[in-house]
Amino acid sequence: MPHYAAAADLFVFPSLTDTQGLVLVEAMAAGTPVVAVEAPGAVDVFREGGGRGGSLVPHREEAFSGAVLELLVDAPRRLALGGEAADVAQRYSVPAAIEALVAVYAAAVERGSSGKS
Repeated sequence: MPHYAAAADLFVFPSLTDTQGLVLVEAMAAGTPVVAVEAPGAVDVFREGGGRGGSLVPHREEAFSGAVLELLVDAPRRLALGGEAADVAQRYSVPAAIEALVAVYAAAVERGSSGKS
């Protein structure tokens, strides 16, 4: 699937029910900017990414379609957001996930060895 996402100019995501935003991360990892509505999953991905990599818009048809059209006609901005998207997706990479998990274990060991719970 990554080559399909990479071939796209823009990934549009109007879902209100996706709870994890995994498809957003997959598109972003391919360097494809995203337009998504404010909903669970999408909100989390954009918050973790500092709001970069695309546009998160209110759940209103005119806001969503306006953001899509704006990016489709503004190639330089779309390309810049694609670069940001790829950077944001690195937060979800296997090495980043391993680093976060090791940090959790290290904190647990530290608390355990200090006698604190």
